[in-house]
Formats: sequence, C-alpha cells, structure tokens
Amino acid sequence: MRNAVVVLCALCSLSAYAQTPPAAPAAPPPPATETVAPAIPGVVAAGTKVAIVKDGLKSSEGPILMPDGTTLFTEPGASKVHKIDKNGAMSTFVENTNRANGLALDSKGRLIATTALTIEVLYPPAAKAVLAKMSTRPNDLVVDKKDGIYFTLPSDKPSAVYYIPAGGQAAKIAEAPGAHGIQLSPDEDPVLC
Repeated sequence: MRNAVVVLCALCSLSAYAQTPPAAPAAPPPPATETVAPAIPGVVAAGTKVAIVKDGLKSSEGPILMPDGTTLFTEPGASKVHKIDKNGAMSTFVENTNRANGLALDSKGRLIATTALTIEVLYPPAAKAVLAKMSTRPNDLVVDKKDGIYFTLPSDKPSAVYYIPAGGQAAKIAEAPGAHGIQLSPDEDPVLC
C-alpha cells in the first residue's frame, strides 16, 4: 500500500444565475489544501493524507501507475496524457490524444486508451494503432493477462461492456446499466464501478 494518495483535481467554474438583472458569476471554491482519505480496504488506510498535485486542469481521468513508479493520467478536455514523476513534477507525456479518457498498459508496455470513438494504442509512437472503432464514446478500459481489453460504453442504449481479444475484434459481452469504470478481480472477472 502506498503511503500517500494522489488526487487529481479539475476545478470547474461555478456560475450563479438570476432572472433580472443577471448576477455576477460566483467565485469557484478554493481547492482543498489538506484532507485525509477514508478507509478503502486493500487500497488505503483511513487517515492517509491526500495531496493535490495539480489543479486548474480542464478535466482529469484514467490514472495508472507505470512500472518506473511514475503516474500517467489523461486530460480529455485538452487531449493530453500527463506524467507525474516520483517527485511530483508534472509534464506532458502524449499530446493530440483525441480526448483520451481511460488508460491501461498491455504486456508489451504499450499505452492503450479509450478516445472519442476508438480504442487505440497511444504510445510508443511506433506502435500507434486503432484497435477498435465505436459508434459512441468508450469510457474506461482494463487489459487482462492475455492482452485482451475490456472496456465500457456508458452511452450505449443500454450501456454495455465490450471485449477485444488480443489481435481480435471488439464484441459486446454484457449489457450493464450504469457501466462506467471497469477493473479486473484477482481471477480476472470484470468488475464495474
């Protein structure tokens, strides 16, 4: 278990509206400067300090831990993948990502993402490829030990979970109302969150 929890914040502008005359926009609340996590068994101990690494992003999604101890996450509103190094410094890792959202690594070390209407390899540059094209926006994904990819389509009617076997085609494997995030259990059954 890590000693600290990294929380990525995206501050959104808040506006107050009135009929006549229009009210001035309300100031966004200041970011939390210090807080602690609740207990999440097997993930984090209650009382672990939560630190804000960066605020002011357009959005933030899909954080993953890399083998070298750095963290990657997406900023869909800016079509970027950012990297946070072990010292907390942030840099752009991949640009022009077509609004990448969920991230995962396969056994070859390829960075795979859900984007506006695709599942694709974003990194390394020589491996870039579209693995599946969808008619609606996929949200999150996870890669199994055989390099198969589970992903969610929350905008499907009804929302659904799809699977792409290594080298294969995407196929719907379940309708799942409210499907959004997805992870694998230790026995590699998909778990929706």
